[in-house]
Amino acid sequence: MKTITVFCIFVSIGTSFLPLYADSGQASIARLKNTFRSYTLSLHPQFGMLWGQAEEQVYQDEDSEGLISQLLWDIKPLWYTGITMEFSQKDPTGEPGVFGVLSTKFGIPAISGIMEDRDWLASGGKLSNYSRHDNVTNGGIMLDLATGLSIPAWGFMTIRFFFGLSYTYFSWSAYDGYYRYGKTTGGTYPVYMPLTDSDPAVPMSGAVISYSQEWLLLPLGLRISIFPNRLFSGVLYCSAGPVILFSGRDNHYLRINTAYYSQFADETGGGYILESGGEFRFSPLEKFSLLLCASWRNITTTPHAKSFGRYAGNGNWNWDFLGNVAGGRFQSLDLGIGLEVRF
Repeated sequence: MKTITVFCIFVSIGTSFLPLYADSGQASIARLKNTFRSYTLSLHPQFGMLWGQAEEQVYQDEDSEGLISQLLWDIKPLWYTGITMEFSQKDPTGEPGVFGVLSTKFGIPAISGIMEDRDWLASGGKLSNYSRHDNVTNGGIMLDLATGLSIPAWGFMTIRFFFGLSYTYFSWSAYDGYYRYGKTTGGTYPVYMPLTDSDPAVPMSGAVISYSQEWLLLPLGLRISIFPNRLFSGVLYCSAGPVILFSGRDNHYLRINTAYYSQFADETGGGYILESGGEFRFSPLEKFSLLLCASWRNITTTPHAKSFGRYAGNGNWNWDFLGNVAGGRFQSLDLGIGLEVRF
């Protein structure tokens, strides 16, 4: 009998706390709903221009910083279109919060300047070969994902700390133009002479070379936003981080069915990205804003990436390791305009 009485007391005490737990759960749900209501989703269609250059590098050997070959691919300009999606606080100056941003940009294929190819094969590292061609950017993809913490400051400013993942791919083709090569002596293993003013320019026609770059990046950054009033706001940001993956692919069409490598592949997991930029925002309506954006991006590999070559035109699809003699770089100024819509 005593056992039953004690059991009933424990049941009574336990059930007396159930309303408290219920109230606590309802309060948590209510807070979660209020927090969710304080966030908004925005879409930002954009159109802009890149102005810059990509670089393909070949070092003299694994221990040297000197180049024996350099190809410069213009992006002057490349027009693009894209869209940005952002999940963030409606009032970021109120209290700390989180945010997430996904940005996509797609380059529009077009002529984008020239491509220059230089070789320093003569004794003493002197210039031996030079060629110049029309450059076409076949296309480009830029995908950027970032998330982080937003902290309000002084009632009119927010400071964002973020980390991200960035993927970039570009492809180019060089057509027509001309080449100027210095004289050579010898047969199978020629000796290259320095290029002189008397060496003629030989016209070329059709596709000469194509090249592509692929980058996977892990940037970390700081973003400061200023809100002086409801109509205008501005942003300054900077980021830096490592290159997780770089892949370059080079096709020499005029070497097909010759004794020379016609395809080259470069790979590395080292390097860095540096980026800085700003935004100006005009918001005449509560849910609409006009944006003007500008940024500078510099991506480069560490020296001496792995390089491979193959005689693709001869039906030999095996890659030969050529040593740690490759490198790559990508630099661009980005100017864009967009319309932001908040939901």
